This record gives sequence, C-alpha cells and structure tokens, in this order.
Amino acid sequence: MRWLSFLTPFLLLVLFASTKVASQGLYQVLVAEDGPVENLQFLLFFVSGILAGVTAVRLARAGLAVHRWLYWLLAIALVVVAMDEISWGQRLLGIKTPESLQAVNLQDELTIHNLRPVMIYLHVAYLLVGAYGAFAWLPRMLLVKTPCSIWRFVIPEWYVSSWFGFLFLVYGLIELAQWVQPTLFGHHLVIGHFITFRDQEPAELALAAGMFIFVMVNLRRASDLCRHRESV
Repeated sequence: MRWLSFLTPFLLLVLFASTKVASQGLYQVLVAEDGPVENLQFLLFFVSGILAGVTAVRLARAGLAVHRWLYWLLAIALVVVAMDEISWGQRLLGIKTPESLQAVNLQDELTIHNLRPVMIYLHVAYLLVGAYGAFAWLPRMLLVKTPCSIWRFVIPEWYVSSWFGFLFLVYGLIELAQWVQPTLFGHHLVIGHFITFRDQEPAELALAAGMFIFVMVNLRRASDLCRHRESV
C-alpha cells in the first residue's frame, strides 16, 4: 500500500498530461470550474478536515496537548480550503457577489484565495507546501522517532511525499512558463499555450489526496496511542 501511494501520483501525472495532449476538450471538462477534479478536491479536503478533528480528539485522549491543538488548526484550515474551493456554496445557492468584494476578487466570487492581496503570495505558498511535503521526510530521518514525537505527526511520510511533489512540479512549471519560454515534447511552456492556469486543478487535487492520506496515517497513529494510554 505504501508503494501504491508513492507511485500513484506519477501515474496520474502521466494520465493528465497525455489527456491534455490527446484530447484538449476532455481535459478542459475535467479541470473546468465546478468540474470533476474541483469537486473531488472539495470532497477530499472536507473529509480530511473532519478526520483531522477526530485525530485531535484522539491526541487529546492520549495526553498530547500540543499535537491536539496543531490538529485542530489543521482541521479548521482544511475545512476552510474545502469550502473556498466551492466558493462557500455560492454557485449552488445562487448568491451574488457583493460589489465591494468584486473589486478585490479576481474571479468575482466569495473566495479567499482569489482576493488580490492573497493571490500575490498564493503560488509561493503552494510551492512551499509542495516542497515541504515532498522533501521534509529526508531530514526527519535524523530526528527522534519515538511514537509520541511531534515530528511523526507534522511531516508526511516518504510514501506520501510524491503527492506533494506533484504539486511542487506543476506549480514550478507554471511559474517557469510565466518568465521563460522552455519547451517540453515540442510544446512551448508559455501561459496560454500548452501550460494554462487551469493546470493548477490536477496539482491541487494531488495536494488534497496527499493531505487525506497524511491525516489518515496520523489518525491511525493517534488511535494507537489513545488505546495504549487507556490500557495502561
């Protein structure tokens, strides 16, 4: 299962890239606003947020106060990200964006991530999260590995790192395509040509899946610690 988790992002990357080359129409349907990829992101982020809350409860029962509060913060962050992905139900409920928000929101939506002050740093934030999730497990090997070590609960395992690596790679290509004009398999990596901003959607899906696996791993760990404490 660990190797399956590690290798799946590579297969998805090939699948999305080949679909984009072979059928632009199908690719655009997949990554469209409120399309399958975006809806799956919402589901994974939202469920991960709920599971992070459950993990926080289990960590509290295990007597790990710092761990607990970190996971409550993670739970809140994941639910906020999930709701922001669907514009807080705006399109579903038919809510009109207030004029004051339209002036500062690049997509005229009830979203946080599309606010002009946030968008300035959004790509950098994704790159940092991607790099952290992809590579932080390497120095963690030198850290203490006791069952209660906080590092076990805040750094993704190696078999989750490839999901974050997917995010880091795609956002890196998007940033690269904005400043230089490299080519890949004969395609010019220029925004508006082969690379578009909609390519963020598969990358964010990989992040959502990576967070889901990360939280599930630590929910199991927290449950084991909780059972051990209660049996003592």
